[in-house]
Amino acid sequence: MMNGVDINTWLGMSRVDEMKKHMNAGDEIQSVVSATLRPALTSSPENLRLASRLASSFFHRGELQNAKVLFDQVLRAMEESSPQPIIDIIATRMQITITMMYGGIQSGIQSEDGPKGLYSEALEGLDRVLDDLQFLHIQNESNEDRTRKAEIKEDCHKWRARCMLRAGKWKDSEELISSLIDADLGTSDEKLHRDLALAYANMGEYTLAKDRIKVAETCLFPESPKDNSEGSSNTDELNRVGNEERPEEKSATARSTELKHIQIRLADATISMFAGEYVPALKISSETTTSLKEAIGATHFRTLAALNLQARCKAYMGEYKEAATLASNTYETVANTLGRRHPLALESMDCLVHVYRAQHRFAEAIATAKSLAENSKKTLGSKHPQTIRADYQVAVSQLANGDYFTSEKGLRKVVISAGDHVGENHPETLKYTSKLAHALLETGKVDEAWGVAIDVAKRQAIHYWKPQVSARNIQLK
Repeated sequence: MMNGVDINTWLGMSRVDEMKKHMNAGDEIQSVVSATLRPALTSSPENLRLASRLASSFFHRGELQNAKVLFDQVLRAMEESSPQPIIDIIATRMQITITMMYGGIQSGIQSEDGPKGLYSEALEGLDRVLDDLQFLHIQNESNEDRTRKAEIKEDCHKWRARCMLRAGKWKDSEELISSLIDADLGTSDEKLHRDLALAYANMGEYTLAKDRIKVAETCLFPESPKDNSEGSSNTDELNRVGNEERPEEKSATARSTELKHIQIRLADATISMFAGEYVPALKISSETTTSLKEAIGATHFRTLAALNLQARCKAYMGEYKEAATLASNTYETVANTLGRRHPLALESMDCLVHVYRAQHRFAEAIATAKSLAENSKKTLGSKHPQTIRADYQVAVSQLANGDYFTSEKGLRKVVISAGDHVGENHPETLKYTSKLAHALLETGKVDEAWGVAIDVAKRQAIHYWKPQVSARNIQLK
């Protein structure tokens, strides 16, 4: 019993809101689980399934630390309970890995180059899930067992693709998602098409990204018009779905569809921002932020990601005061809910460095950039694109401050690292190289600066003007 509620009733509550009504003010999920749920978890497989549902509910609400604690408790109970099928243990391990990835929760394992990085750890965890499934032997395996294994394997591959996307392994993510779609495992899965669009955008293939985001919309609304300029919201379709069953209150299906569409629109805004289309990106990101606050709350990690995107758009459009306020507030919220080294906190810091530099607050820009670089290495690893970008932020802030020789040295390292891990002709690498030419000019290395500038200009022309300029017209020498 807990506060007058039987444990089976407690575990069976389908909504976290209902469960929290029976918790005393100030109760923490850790103490609740340890004192109340933990002794009951070994009582029956049904209780374990219900506890897993509760942990999943925490995850979807964005309460990632609570989800991790409860998933851990469920896993321990499963491992101690011999009758439990091993496949349930594998599925729970996958859920824990995903929760750690989104929650910025690291195991602290070190590699030869330092911290492995959040997403590298997650990829290794998901790879172990696939290995466990491959060698799993269930005595007298039923059709239901085989179906469950296939479903977990498919889900694991989809999560691996998303993890690769966040790890900066965009080509690997694109190839995996494409293979899933080609194998008919995700043909109508709007999330896969959305993630494929983001992979293209991160690789600088903006036209492919825009085309793919339209496919994602078509998967979600198969009967709606294909032309959906500037991320229009399919409002009529959403209202129809929402009113089919409950005219006054949205059904669970309608809420799910609405959230999926918001995430597609957020991806569309991200693509526009990458492509330099800041006006539509800001418009859509502002709308999606409002929608997310209403749908899942102001402190949910998806809402915070939308706020970061909105801040970046404002910064790139020169709205520095608003961008600084938004980025600073978002950083504090992320720090308080997910931690100061969470990837979303790093994104907020990155935006602040850009704003400080634009406002000629060079000392603040350099100090913040150095802190960003240090935290990025600890959270993401030294080879992650965000870490490379953080090192660039340090060097370019030093350049703006007149520290030309220090900046040149830093930019040389950044260009080499970006070329090795992001690609020599990636838009970010080209930007870094352009700044290196600037630094070389400031240090008096005019001939080298000229050569670097000409080379990067040719490569930028090929990348950004593909319809008008081909590699045959411009010979890279």
